[in-house]
Amino acid sequence: MRSIRFALLALVAAVSLKAAPAQAGFMLEPYLGYKMGKFDNNGVKGDLSGVSVGARAGYAFPVIFIAADYSVLASGEVDWDNSALGKSDVTNNQLLLDVGVSLPLIRAYAGYGLSNEFKFDGGSKLKGGTLWKLGVGTTILPFVAINLEYQNAEHDKADGVEVDGVKSNAFMLSASVPLEW
Repeated sequence: MRSIRFALLALVAAVSLKAAPAQAGFMLEPYLGYKMGKFDNNGVKGDLSGVSVGARAGYAFPVIFIAADYSVLASGEVDWDNSALGKSDVTNNQLLLDVGVSLPLIRAYAGYGLSNEFKFDGGSKLKGGTLWKLGVGTTILPFVAINLEYQNAEHDKADGVEVDGVKSNAFMLSASVPLEW
């Protein structure tokens, strides 16, 4: 029984090493996703949702990758819990630095925000603060990765004025095409 386990482990290791050759190079990964979560503006809460388009560009080592990640929430909206406020159209531009681990069938990554801007249809802008994300993905489909990530943001400026208590958190399900050369 012990030798069967060892043989199975050796087979999995051999397939894993064959599936992920040791090479380093540039990477580009465009993605399309759907984001949904919560938005909180000092107790005024709403549901955030919309389509997000973006790309990661960086360098992939044999197992680890480092990339700049830029995304735009193209057709987003916040559906406020207060019915008098209704819905607000919103766009969101984010720039993060991602660091991840890429194994043959699964990968995980974390990102830290370098820039984060929300713009509401009324012209109000949120900038600054902190932004981070955690993601996990799978590459079981040929040429396509399916990713799930959690994003958390806190904003400290609204229309150039210091604010506190403005935050959002969201999940995004995305499909991407990881390219390396």
